[in-house]
Amino acid sequence: MLVMVVGMAGLMRVATAEEREPQTIIDDTCVLALRSIDRELKQEGYTLRADNWTGLLDANEPQLVQSQMFNGHEYVLVLAADPVQRGGVPLMIQVADRSGKVLATARTEGRSPVVLQFSPERTGSYLLVLRIDPANADADQPARALSAFMVAYR
Repeated sequence: MLVMVVGMAGLMRVATAEEREPQTIIDDTCVLALRSIDRELKQEGYTLRADNWTGLLDANEPQLVQSQMFNGHEYVLVLAADPVQRGGVPLMIQVADRSGKVLATARTEGRSPVVLQFSPERTGSYLLVLRIDPANADADQPARALSAFMVAYR
């Protein structure tokens, strides 16, 4: 459950992000992202990879994930941020080759998760760039977000 309720002197209120356990928040973010795509992906024959990433996404420093991808496979990359903490985060995923050339980009404007479908032309190691989208970031939004990233393939 993303919203945790804390009782204080008989009053009920929503716990702030600082009051919640960080790992619990991240785990909940993973569950949210998985639920949003899990059924559809399974019906379409996708398998979720075990090497997923969870952590704090910083607007000033993208998270870089190296991933081995195979020619002939289709990949679905999903990045989600904690909507309770952020109220909507502009997210972006990019896939780059070994030379740094961006091969695919997906972004969202304040709605999480963002989904990118990608089929590599060659088997090899790819760099996945996960970030808060600087082009769509709002000055009122905090510069960091608890996030989860998943990869499915078929």
